[in-house]
Amino acid sequence: MPQVTVLTAVRNGARFLGQTLDSIRAQTFDDWEHVVVDDASIDDSPRIVERAAAADPRVRLIRRTTCGGPFAAANEGLRHARGRYIVRNDADDVSLPTRIETQLAFLREHPGLKACASDAQLIGSDRPGWRLPRTPGEVAWSLCFRCVLHHSTACIERSALDAIGGYREAPCSQDYRLWCDLARRRWIGVVPQALVQFRRHDQSITRTRPAEQRAESLNILSDHLQTLTGHPWDRGDIEALHAVGRELHWPVGEGLRAIRLLVAARRADRTLDAGERRDLMREAVERKAAFLAQNLRFQPLALAPYLWARASLRLKARGGDAPYSTS
Repeated sequence: MPQVTVLTAVRNGARFLGQTLDSIRAQTFDDWEHVVVDDASIDDSPRIVERAAAADPRVRLIRRTTCGGPFAAANEGLRHARGRYIVRNDADDVSLPTRIETQLAFLREHPGLKACASDAQLIGSDRPGWRLPRTPGEVAWSLCFRCVLHHSTACIERSALDAIGGYREAPCSQDYRLWCDLARRRWIGVVPQALVQFRRHDQSITRTRPAEQRAESLNILSDHLQTLTGHPWDRGDIEALHAVGRELHWPVGEGLRAIRLLVAARRADRTLDAGERRDLMREAVERKAAFLAQNLRFQPLALAPYLWARASLRLKARGGDAPYSTS
């Protein structure tokens, strides 16, 4: 039996699928099988996988006759998977050659973990992204802003996936739910190294089903917050946190209130150590600054009290007087 099952679900992904398959065949770790579930594609995706399987018997094609969506297809792949570890790789993303070897080494070095993600690099961009959380506690609380981890970086013990019931077969966002389920159990850490290259394109679910994506993300965030804090959250605060995490146009007062509530909840978590608290506070400050910058142009009057307070603090730090008030 292979130690690792690489699992890819694809529907009409012929444009990039060959590069994905090649990236797995180029891995420095070679005890793997690659299960590719074709979700009733009408393009050349099945034939691309068939050619890869003819060249390498570790590649296996599972064909579905009706389209069930990416997470139903993933569950189909799990039923055929034989590996102790499940490595996810979307059909338009590329794993770097040492990806599997590095993630397995990370899990051996952290025996309390059952899963790991990694940093990821946007293909064609040198722009740095957000610093990802590293420890299980940081991951759990960072997911309250948004899904900060990329699905194609997942490496998970099969037993852990079985324990959480695999994927829910909704049309979208179930990678977010997967991360939340693992993080609340403190089962997941993050390798501080880019091991996957990912794409953004017009055919992604985020672009093609934005309303469904938002609705499901809000439901997942609601469940996650309630489980973490032990009490249900107001829907308005959940929507505001969602907006802050995505740097959307949103009433500033509502966004700042949601950030304060989240910071207070994090402070009440006695399982976090000093380093985790410091990094989470830094994240909250950065999210707040990005949210305010996004809304400055559209809500200048709402931002006036915040800018006033910041100017006052800077002057006091330099030993000066507070700015004149015109009110």
